[in-house]
Amino acid sequence: MSKNGVTNILIAGFPNHAGYPYHDLRLIVEVLSQVAADHGLQCSSMALSVRDTFGVRPASYHLRIGEKVRAPYIPAGEGDVLLGLEAGTAARCAAEYMGGHGTAIVNTWQYHPPFQVKYPTVQELVGLLKGLLKQVISVDLVALVKEVAGDRKLAQGVMECIVLGAASGAKLLPFPAQDIESGLASLCATEQRDRLVVGFRVGTQFTAA
Repeated sequence: MSKNGVTNILIAGFPNHAGYPYHDLRLIVEVLSQVAADHGLQCSSMALSVRDTFGVRPASYHLRIGEKVRAPYIPAGEGDVLLGLEAGTAARCAAEYMGGHGTAIVNTWQYHPPFQVKYPTVQELVGLLKGLLKQVISVDLVALVKEVAGDRKLAQGVMECIVLGAASGAKLLPFPAQDIESGLASLCATEQRDRLVVGFRVGTQFTAA
């Protein structure tokens, strides 16, 4: 948490062109915003992609929670928590917005762009993050998604719930895990609810162990 009582959270997903089926960063934003409202805390968020206007999924979000939130964007160097579903996007966000006191949870699944370009390995990107932040927690989110939902058609939102649970288990969020789980359940459609709650619990167990 920042000195002014605001928790600054960066959520970094796959690049817009990735077409990755699990990617729904808005779920994390919506859940934490709902829990913040339940706790009477101000909350502000913003997608970092002007292309979102044209229906293209944003690759990252800023989310700010606390009594003194005044603007949606996190000031440079003041990010507290980085939820990195894709390591390259996470590294770019960290370099610009995260503070040296911050903690990152980073997906170790290797992303391969759909065109011919040399892309850094996850190991290189995690090494970069470790040089920028106080703590980096590595987790193979794709492997955990497959444990929760073996069918890719059922996996929408599961990755987001796992990384959200991991942040909760590591005590990086300003709310108890039970409140986050309740907020998640209240926002999910009936056919999704059990699967996403299981994903959240898997994440909490990963970092709380």
